[in-house]
Amino acid sequence: MNARSITAQEAAYRVLGIPLYKSNFTTVWILTGLPKERISLLKPSSVLSNLDDDDDDIFMAGILDKYSCRPESLEGWFLAGFATWYQGDYKKEEKQDFQPDLLESMNVKMME
Repeated sequence: MNARSITAQEAAYRVLGIPLYKSNFTTVWILTGLPKERISLLKPSSVLSNLDDDDDDIFMAGILDKYSCRPESLEGWFLAGFATWYQGDYKKEEKQDFQPDLLESMNVKMME
């Protein structure tokens, strides 16, 4: 069999080139195990090569690290909400503990 029946809606979508499905969902993995059982990712080798031999900061900061370093203005946020709204800026080399655009969009005033 080389053919199948389709609905008028599906035919119209296909003719017009409209995607049949869209998704804007992303998955955020939150490690909830005990601290001794958590997995951490090593920093890239380009960063590790620039560190001193005595430096112990060889792991990338995870969402739990960023959550624990959030500003006082976000103290009322629970972990799942923070993880949902947080988006790391991985293109910048400077360290950021949170996303400033998030704070502006949520009308949160920064403590200085």
